[in-house]
Amino acid sequence: RTVRIPKAVRVVCKARQVWVKGPRGVLKRDFSHLPLTMTANRGTFQVSLTMGRRKQVAAVLTVCSHVAACVAAVRLESVTA
Repeated sequence: RTVRIPKAVRVVCKARQVWVKGPRGVLKRDFSHLPLTMTANRGTFQVSLTMGRRKQVAAVLTVCSHVAACVAAVRLESVTA
């Protein structure tokens, strides 16, 4: 799954910890307890899972939702799915 990141927001991912920086501040989320692969490229944030079970697959969408909510929070927007 991927999350689109606007130009005004910067997402940094290191060791499954995610920092979202924007005009309204910085938010940090720790997903180190989940066996997921996360990459933050220019304009996108991608979460992937290899050979996951049911709850781990559900965690992929949960992480994407958390990051999208953080992006909206640092940009003064409402969260839309």
